Amino acid sequence: MLVDGTRATLVDWNWLRPGPAWADLVGVLPLARADGLDAEAWLRRSPLTRDVDPDHVDAWLATVAAYMLANADQPVWPGGPASVRVHQRRYARTFLDWLGARRGWDAR
Repeated sequence: MLVDGTRATLVDWNWLRPGPAWADLVGVLPLARADGLDAEAWLRRSPLTRDVDPDHVDAWLATVAAYMLANADQPVWPGGPASVRVHQRRYARTFLDWLGARRGWDAR
């Protein structure tokens, strides 16, 4: 929350980094896919993603999963919620599940 005098603005800075316009959509699709949404259909339909190289989408999925896993077992900062680590593990799992399905990896 940013507070300026009497005004407050809520900001979701989950991905605080400039990047391609499609990154935010791809960033929420793994969780939607885990809840039953056809994420591949969204990729094909959305003007943000339909022309994106599939390898770029896969690289983004792998990058986010690696980031989440690299931090998931770290101690939580003082005063921070333990649930952030649960969130990171869930994100990593859902990103890797979709990446594995996209790449045809055996889930065994």
